Amino acid sequence: MRVVTVMKTVMKMVLILNVTLKMIVEVKNVPLGILLKNENKASDMIGIVNHIHHYVPAVPDIQEQVLSTVIESHIVALAMNILGMTNADQAPDSSILPDAHLLWMQPDDFRTNVLKMLTLRIVDELSLNFNNFVYKDTDDKVRQYSIQLSSLGCLYLEYSDAIREGDGNRVLRCWRYMLPIFASSGCKNYAIEAFNLLLQHDYILPPQEAGQLIWGRFINVKGQPGHNIPNDLHMEHLNRILKQSISGLGANKSASAMQRVAQALGAISPFLRNFDEECKISQLKGVHNRQKAEQDMKILLTELAPIVSLGHSRRHKTFTNPRDPLHMLSYSELNAWIEKHIT
Repeated sequence: MRVVTVMKTVMKMVLILNVTLKMIVEVKNVPLGILLKNENKASDMIGIVNHIHHYVPAVPDIQEQVLSTVIESHIVALAMNILGMTNADQAPDSSILPDAHLLWMQPDDFRTNVLKMLTLRIVDELSLNFNNFVYKDTDDKVRQYSIQLSSLGCLYLEYSDAIREGDGNRVLRCWRYMLPIFASSGCKNYAIEAFNLLLQHDYILPPQEAGQLIWGRFINVKGQPGHNIPNDLHMEHLNRILKQSISGLGANKSASAMQRVAQALGAISPFLRNFDEECKISQLKGVHNRQKAEQDMKILLTELAPIVSLGHSRRHKTFTNPRDPLHMLSYSELNAWIEKHIT
């Protein structure tokens, strides 16, 4: 007991010393000016909070990055389970892939065929059935949830990649799959949006406008492959720059001044980007580097290994009975839903 008391005393003294050393360091502060607002007024307080929010570091794509990492980790974990692998560094089971260590010595065509064969097997066993086959339920709701997350996640990854590549046909194909998913999941507004898009492209618009509908949805501001973004997202970026530029006018705000600022957006955006590059001003990005992403995936694979394996009578605490949205809506129900919204 005496040793424990002495250790607690030593740890307390070390903590006090660390805090003291930090508190005696000279602090460099930079005045940011004043705001001519009254914090006792609700409208002025909102303006103060909005102004301070500009100094909060923004990581715009972190949610999408986390979601993509989780989906990819589930896909890899399920594939490892099928191939008889307990970790990512292990070779597949010899009964599934004989002489896997010699595969790299084979010709490219042979390795491509082996990869296609294994991919088809994984997809057949571990993905939701997008065709009109009978849905088979199971008592292992934990593994069923992982399969549903992986299958729907693949559709999400396909849709995101189609946008980045500016492939209108792939985007339209994704919307065809998402229509019954939204309709059966109760996402009425998204289902109606998907239905209107498909209806306009396939039946209402003439060929020229139908092509513009699916190919005029993207913009590439960097001039590099795989860097397309939706037009509405680009408009949000321009609106942000416009609002910042108008707020800088101060007391000189007028209709003509704001109009000049709006017309100069095409030059302001590249000017700001070049200025940051010349001054070596780095911006926070929501995309992890490759090494960090691989480390995150290894951690997730360790946690997912027992989850994706076969079990009996397992259920998540929150998602007790996950249901496949593709089989929650029958063909007749989907047909009735379409007829209802056509009229």
